[in-house]
Amino acid sequence: MTDPRLRFAADLAREAGELALSFRDRPGGLEVSTKGHQDFVTEADLAVERLIRDRLAAAFPEVGIGLLVDDVQRGEVRGVLALGWASAAALEELAPLTELSAFVSLTTHVGALPTAAAVVLPVTDSFEMHGTFVNAKGLAQTFKRAIPAPPGVEPAWKTLVELGAAMGQKLPYDTLQDVRAAIDAQTKGVTAAAGAAEATA
Repeated sequence: MTDPRLRFAADLAREAGELALSFRDRPGGLEVSTKGHQDFVTEADLAVERLIRDRLAAAFPEVGIGLLVDDVQRGEVRGVLALGWASAAALEELAPLTELSAFVSLTTHVGALPTAAAVVLPVTDSFEMHGTFVNAKGLAQTFKRAIPAPPGVEPAWKTLVELGAAMGQKLPYDTLQDVRAAIDAQTKGVTAAAGAAEATA
């Protein structure tokens, strides 16, 4: 039996992809704005983000930052490791998280999550690191950094590896190639499962 969450994810990914492609041939091209230092965003990016956020909120209203805040208030969560700076919740809504001594934020920008964190570790932005993205045809493509990162600032994966080592927990990634191999192994399983979901639809 296909997991309904997997079917939902596959349908949402398809819908988001179709929305993104609909912007490609618009007269006048895409409107581009900035959301931070050296961080550009198009109207297509924002539209896809809104679609995914709204669909997830409608399908899984019980899941979100509010659930985490509730768990912290009940004492069920004593530590948080957050990757990213953006949050739909305002800083006031995250107030219970500021009471955690073990709230670590890995971030590229200033935002509500890093502001609430006890420890903030800067990580490289997409322009400052090598990485991978999935193109409009669904193919993974690698890219190289455009500008050097500030001294001492590393990609999030490497920062997590170093953080784990400092805590006595060695993670099985020594190079970017190790990370890509792990992602490839995971995505093959997801792709196979998504294909099975389509076959039974």
